[in-house]
Amino acid sequence: MLIFFGTAADVEALGAGMSGNAVSQQIKAAADGGHRIRLVVLDESRAMPAADGIPGSVELLSANPAEDGDLGLECGAHVVVNVETPFAHLMKVARAARDAGAYVVFNLSCMPAIFAMPELHAVLGRTDILILRQAELQKAVGLLGQDMLGDCETTAEMVGALAYWASFAVVATDGRDGALYAEGEAPAQRFLSPRGEDIDERAVSNSFVGALTAALSARKPMPEAIEAALAKATSPQAQAAS
Repeated sequence: MLIFFGTAADVEALGAGMSGNAVSQQIKAAADGGHRIRLVVLDESRAMPAADGIPGSVELLSANPAEDGDLGLECGAHVVVNVETPFAHLMKVARAARDAGAYVVFNLSCMPAIFAMPELHAVLGRTDILILRQAELQKAVGLLGQDMLGDCETTAEMVGALAYWASFAVVATDGRDGALYAEGEAPAQRFLSPRGEDIDERAVSNSFVGALTAALSARKPMPEAIEAALAKATSPQAQAAS
């Protein structure tokens, strides 16, 4: 099971095939393989948006983020939370997912102004897999500081230091070079992009996140999941042309 959290606007974008919406891009990339997917719409009124055009493999659920009710979580599921989610909701979802025995995948695709070191530290404390772009990797390393991570300059050193400090899996996209992955004390591994796509470009990055988490939910090991995601990550323009 793969669980995403979003809004009614994300449902509308997914149904309409809009290319500029992060959650819809991620779900589209994940749904192509027929994986079991749930999109939980965070709405205080618990209104259920229209599901016209939604892929049949996507189950919709509405939840009030201000209450302690059912968030549609399952033990063993991979729960994708995006940094665009309001901070209070993000923290609640991550905490509830951990309590339910799910894996929290935090997609740090941009660095909001609200994210100073305490907020970043708090979120990372509830993260099992961190996915981020090169620019956000540099910002995260800068926020956490040399005292926590030591002296690191290259992308590989940053990924390795962050994974070692946090004791979770870190996947960083690295432009047209593909992606790097590290976990625990192991050194960072580089995976080359077979398509030559700029994986740091937002739309391609979202496609990568969706394909990667879908592969992980299918119980593929991380290196195999990264290779599958890199092979699948394309821009909406390239998808439309194919």
